[in-house]
Amino acid sequence: MTTDSNTPQNYILYRTRALGWQAVGYVIVAMQLTAEQATGAPAGFAYTLDTAGAYPDGSIYEDPVATAAASPAT
Repeated sequence: MTTDSNTPQNYILYRTRALGWQAVGYVIVAMQLTAEQATGAPAGFAYTLDTAGAYPDGSIYEDPVATAAASPAT
């Protein structure tokens, strides 16, 4: 199957900053969007592709880039 920017795919909207009881990485909502729709998240949030549907609403997404940046160099 080929996908393009007009093909809906699984995305999540998650927190990039903690707020109240919602930690960094807290998944606000899982949804189907096109690549074009999954842009322009509000401040403190980000979209990411979740092809496997592994992050339901309320779960915690660990951003691999942020996790690697926070890890000490070995």
